[in-house]
Amino acid sequence: MVELREPLTSPAEAKMRKVIGTLMAMVVGLVGVVAISAPASARAPDVRINSIKFGVFAADQSLGREWIELINRGPEAVNLRGFTVQNGSGANYGFNGDVMIAGQGGRLWLHAGTGVDTDVSRYWQNGNFVWDDAADQATLRSRQGFVTHTCTYADMGDGRFKRCPVIT
Repeated sequence: MVELREPLTSPAEAKMRKVIGTLMAMVVGLVGVVAISAPASARAPDVRINSIKFGVFAADQSLGREWIELINRGPEAVNLRGFTVQNGSGANYGFNGDVMIAGQGGRLWLHAGTGVDTDVSRYWQNGNFVWDDAADQATLRSRQGFVTHTCTYADMGDGRFKRCPVIT
């Protein structure tokens, strides 16, 4: 014989428990997605603008003598694929493909003009100077579009070379 008992909860309470259980499962699932999509390695890399050579003198009008130097201050190599460098007028260079910059002080030069890309030198592949002689701003952006470093200069008659401070 089956013994009939009073239900432990009313139908409304049972429905509420089901809704709460579903919501809890959704929250746990969402937390898992956030944890998976933002790994610890997603922090901004240690690549910075180290210096800019601008305003090539009349005696040497070689576009390749105008450049921006990037440095990796971190311990590991960084792939620059998707990073961009932009001047104050909006001229933009994007690193396409796998372009590695070594860790622990590794450097890469991005030259104006055309040339053959190497492991440590890249070229804008344009026919123009990139950096303004009087004043300009260089902006380095990560592949996610975040500004990782900015360097602004004004020609003070100091040889048209700007070392870019890194504020930590």
